[in-house]
Amino acid sequence: MFFDNGVDIKQSSVFALKVDEKTNSVKLDFHIKLPKDIYNDRMGSAYMINKDLLLVCCSKRHITVLTNKKGVLLWALESEIPPYRTIFIPEEKLKPFLLN
Repeated sequence: MFFDNGVDIKQSSVFALKVDEKTNSVKLDFHIKLPKDIYNDRMGSAYMINKDLLLVCCSKRHITVLTNKKGVLLWALESEIPPYRTIFIPEEKLKPFLLN
């Protein structure tokens, strides 16, 4: 999986590839085009948090989004400072720190 800044077309996206080491071949698993208003010309990242969801960080835009493989944005977080990379923390790891 990799984050494509999309500098030439001014639209960032995420590509996921399937690698077959036996045949030394690669094919596209899925491609997500992010909304143009969160175009990120550098410092982006993406990773799968489970089999269906991705966490995508658009550092220059100060935004992190949760999306599914079809590119539907499910959640967004805007921050004051540009995050270099974001990490998903599962609810069960947060419970000791939540007050309600």
